[in-house]
Amino acid sequence: MTLMLDVLQGRRAGVPPVWFMRQAGRFLPEYRALRERHPFLTMCHDPGLIAETTLMPVRRLDVDAAIFFSDILIFLPALGFGLEFKEGEGPVIGKPARWTDFPALDPEKQLKGVLEGMRQTRAALPQGKTLIGFAGGPWTILSYLAEGGSSRNFETAKALLFGEPETFVKVLDRLGESVLRFLQAQQASGAQVVQIFDTWAGTLPFAHYERYYLPVLHRIVEAAARATPVIYFGLNLTPYYPLIRELPITALGLDTPASFARAREVFGSAFPLQGNLDPTVLLASDTAVEEEVRRIKAEAGPNPHIFNLGHGVLPPTPVGRAATAIRAVRRAG
Repeated sequence: MTLMLDVLQGRRAGVPPVWFMRQAGRFLPEYRALRERHPFLTMCHDPGLIAETTLMPVRRLDVDAAIFFSDILIFLPALGFGLEFKEGEGPVIGKPARWTDFPALDPEKQLKGVLEGMRQTRAALPQGKTLIGFAGGPWTILSYLAEGGSSRNFETAKALLFGEPETFVKVLDRLGESVLRFLQAQQASGAQVVQIFDTWAGTLPFAHYERYYLPVLHRIVEAAARATPVIYFGLNLTPYYPLIRELPITALGLDTPASFARAREVFGSAFPLQGNLDPTVLLASDTAVEEEVRRIKAEAGPNPHIFNLGHGVLPPTPVGRAATAIRAVRRAG
């Protein structure tokens, strides 16, 4: 049993486990060195590179968990979509003419390198560390898919929601099926915990989240939770807590603005929470980092807590500043 799995079972740890979203990424010099030699998508499919990159922050920072190196959009080409990542632009998705009609994912056949990377990572993971798998939430993936990339207003996705609700539900269901299959394949390949990154879930109207989205999420979480703990994370989700409470999730990831007190009101004191240091604090000073870590530990209190950021590590983050945060988390008091 690892410290993180202990906390996810509702046990209170004197020192919370700590890991950072996007910890295996651009702020690490060894990652940047790899990226100079290998395109991003190549790294996401090469088993050896997946394992090497996933383990980088464990070796460098001694975090308590390794999150699988991949991307929430990684399976889109297997569904018939184009996918490339352009520097400074993010994902660019090529949509076929009938983009709302696509097959379900078969991870064991279509993502062999990805799953072998998971197996190699688990085999090399130091004792006492936890391996986290992940996938995007169906609405978040649909947001990228419909727009052909990143968006601020999700015009195409929301036009589908409001104008063609039956088609919207069909696409959401099909993406949900693929997300579940991908999570289950990761669990079978060594993931000890899975996290659903639903970054843009907070852009859905409350009524539509409840009517259309909650049932899809419930099916995914209920099935995935049979094998491992499930963490759910998104931005601006506080208004949705009464709905999220209906999901059989194991833990909730809090974004930067979220309040531990409010989450405890809805989910209870024994429910594990994860978060929520502002990533920009890591660009400030060691003193600022230490003060914020103390504040968050105090807000989390003695209840089950996994220390993390309120969003992903920013690329300019000094590695030493991240190490300062981890030391502060582990410091008594």
